Amino acid sequence: MTDDYANWYYKGVEHILAGDAKWPAGSTSIYMTLWTAFVPVQATDELYATHAITGNSNCTELAAGNGYTQGGVALTSVTAPAVYSSTNISLSSANATWTGPCTFTGVVAAMLYYAGTSNYVLGYIDWALTGPKAAQGGQFIVQCPTAGWFEQPVTTNS
Repeated sequence: MTDDYANWYYKGVEHILAGDAKWPAGSTSIYMTLWTAFVPVQATDELYATHAITGNSNCTELAAGNGYTQGGVALTSVTAPAVYSSTNISLSSANATWTGPCTFTGVVAAMLYYAGTSNYVLGYIDWALTGPKAAQGGQFIVQCPTAGWFEQPVTTNS
């Protein structure tokens, strides 16, 4: 799976701006989870709770087993917030990888969250248009796009 940009959760952006969810360089506090049912509410989803998004009953995390552990994997090689192309700020990391051996199927979305006291949801990748994904060759890898998982436009006051 390549070039799957994540969509921001509005509350995630609020928590980043407030300093509640930080991603310093090298951080392992950003996680990715996988979902078999996923209908995000971008404006109001806020917290990842044990295997669910608090208050959103339309989302089901992939069941544990077959190479998947609920709660997801920590992203590695996380970069500090960086300005990309002089007008966008981005979050980048190494690819999200489950090494298994993985045999799971039916993955329709991935979600990124900040693993801290409150587990703020940051964003999601929805594969509804391209169809469910499955582990291949005993692994499941979600490639980080060249520009990063997220791009957030920024403006400067001149």
